[in-house]
Amino acid sequence: MTFLLDTDHVSLDQRGHPIVRARVQAAGSTQVAVSIITVEEQMRGWLAAIRAATTPEARTTAYQRLRMAVEYFASFAVVDYTVQAEALVSDLRKQGIRIGTQDLRIAAIAIVHGITLVTRNTRDFAQVPGLVIEDWSAM
Repeated sequence: MTFLLDTDHVSLDQRGHPIVRARVQAAGSTQVAVSIITVEEQMRGWLAAIRAATTPEARTTAYQRLRMAVEYFASFAVVDYTVQAEALVSDLRKQGIRIGTQDLRIAAIAIVHGITLVTRNTRDFAQVPGLVIEDWSAM
């Protein structure tokens, strides 16, 4: 695999963003992956929507969207958060890198696996030494 989609690009692809969708399709399923952190972020969101639903219609819709997310993630390799990634997160914190914990975990996964991170959040991720980033949303 060559590219790791950040959560923002996963959301864009799921919503049918034409540029992102074309890039994901052009790269192919063997070249594009998602991190387990991104899966966690989306699952937490859909589970929260299910818990917050107050009507049968809202609950039904939330469950349908959860199913759609599961099906979406099944079409990609999911890259694990490893002991090496955890150690890198700790090292990056010691270096003074101050970005969100989940973003730092995603960055560490990309670095450990030698994968380019695809994200719009270039301001934060550019702080991480050794991380290669691309933004497919504006190309």
